[in-house]
Amino acid sequence: ADVIAKYRSPKGQWGDKFMGFVRRRCNCEVGDVIFGDHRIADIWVKATNDQGEWVAVRPYMTAWMDARSGYVTAATMYTAEHPNHRSILDAFLLHVRNCGNRVPSKVYVDNGADFLFRGFSRPVRLARKRGKEILADSEGEPYDYCVLDALGVELMTAAPYNGQEKPVERLFLDFARGWEQPWAPGYTGNSPRNRPDQLLTWKGDVDRLPTLQQAQDDLNYWIE
Repeated sequence: ADVIAKYRSPKGQWGDKFMGFVRRRCNCEVGDVIFGDHRIADIWVKATNDQGEWVAVRPYMTAWMDARSGYVTAATMYTAEHPNHRSILDAFLLHVRNCGNRVPSKVYVDNGADFLFRGFSRPVRLARKRGKEILADSEGEPYDYCVLDALGVELMTAAPYNGQEKPVERLFLDFARGWEQPWAPGYTGNSPRNRPDQLLTWKGDVDRLPTLQQAQDDLNYWIE
């Protein structure tokens, strides 16, 4: 992107605000390329533990965004300990459904191990049981399977450790400022010491927290 800044100061100094615009050069059509990423949300929700008790949990979210329009095609929340191939597949399936069962021609993600997990974006050798019988064709060649390959979707990865290579990061910034921060009582702040004092807080009362489904419904409403 090219940022064009206007020279404003009569004294020959740059102003603290830039008057300009971002010119995006995108030769794809809507639905052709999608950006994907995930992050831990800055809110608390309540979920049941192994003993059936309500506990406070910070959910993860996985989101897919159309490269051409910037439209959020899918955003899912879950309370797993960390993102995994199942949560990524669920979000990708929601994207396909929301786009009229049309798959993209390319997906653009970072170099994280979750998105590059074998079986989703890179082939995995199929077996009936792990370490046991390998599935093979009539010629005896083992089956290597990959979701993106099976759908004819090309994988693109961003340059490592370069935030500007991941436009979907802007989306998560919008989530944080527009939805998480005003959303009491579950907002945590991006760190404990940065949590706004003026917001309501659950103060350890788990019953005051929303459920994961309530948070997901509110996020969907905010996105729309």
